[in-house]
Amino acid sequence: MGFIGGIIGLSLGGTLFDNSLGSHLAAVPNIPPEVVAAVSESIEVIPQLPEPLRTEVIAAALQAIRPTWFLVLGSVVLASLCGV
Repeated sequence: MGFIGGIIGLSLGGTLFDNSLGSHLAAVPNIPPEVVAAVSESIEVIPQLPEPLRTEVIAAALQAIRPTWFLVLGSVVLASLCGV
């Protein structure tokens, strides 16, 4: 049963991060659409970006991690309460 929970958790976390990253990247001023598409596809593109844009993209990615972290934290608290 834990295996199924892990699969569901990974899928929810990944979806939440992808959606959040897209909205945070869209809020970066003067970011070209092809950069949004490339970063959404793979974060390995970030080190290749020019410096002012790289810093803003990293900040957007860090903001996108926050909702995913809260999802994981809530799941751990719920699992701890159910395990007692």
